Amino acid sequence: SLTEDPATLAVETSLLRLYDTCTDISNRVRLSLLSASNDHVHIHDTTTTAAFAKQRKPHTRLPPSPEPHAFPCRETHSPIPLSPPSKWPQRPMLLRPTPDAGMTILGIRYSSSESATGYLPLPGTGFCLGCTLPVNNGREARGKCLVVDFESELFIGTVMLRIKNLRGAFENGNESETNGGTGTAGGSDDVTSATEKKSSTTTKKEDNKGNYFHKRKRTFQAIVR
Repeated sequence: SLTEDPATLAVETSLLRLYDTCTDISNRVRLSLLSASNDHVHIHDTTTTAAFAKQRKPHTRLPPSPEPHAFPCRETHSPIPLSPPSKWPQRPMLLRPTPDAGMTILGIRYSSSESATGYLPLPGTGFCLGCTLPVNNGREARGKCLVVDFESELFIGTVMLRIKNLRGAFENGNESETNGGTGTAGGSDDVTSATEKKSSTTTKKEDNKGNYFHKRKRTFQAIVR
C-alpha cells in the first residue's frame, strides 16, 4: 500500500480477508463429475487432492438415511461410487455430491416447480440424493429442466447443469428402439418410408428449436443461485 492512513489500511485488510475467503470457497468443489470408460472411473474433482484434504475442516458424518434414495445414502461418504458405471443412469457421466465436503442435497425438482413442495420421487429413475444427481442435455421442454436444491455451511441454493449430447436424465432404453422403425408389410413400404423420412426431418427441426445448444459453440452450462 502507498498510504499509511489507518482507515484505508483497515479497508485494505478487510478486502484481502474477503478475497482469501472467496478463494477458499471457490476451491471447495462440492459436486463431483465423474466419467467412465470400460468400467474405469475418472474423477473430475479438485477436492480429491491431498493438499485440500489436509485443509478441509472436519464435520459430523450423518448415518445413511433409512429412506430409499434420500441423503445421505450408503454411498454418500464413499470416495468412489460403489455402483459400476453400467448402472449409472446417464453413463458414461455421473454427478454426485463430493464426499465429506459439507453439502446436503435437499431434493431434485423441475425448474418450474416450487422448492420443497415439488421434489420428484426418485424410485425407479436411477437417481439418488446421496450419490447420483441429474444433468440436463439442453433438449428439455420449457420448465422441465432438472435442478438440485442444496445446502452447505455458507450457502443455500439451487444448481442447474447442462452438458451437450448427454443421455437424457429420464431416458430409458435405446431411443431408436423406442421410436419404432419396424416398417409396414405390403406395397405401401415406399410411401411409408418417405413419410417417415419427412416426419424425421420435421422432428429434427422441431428438436433443434428447443435445443439449448443448437447453433451454440458451448458444450456445457452451469447455473447456481
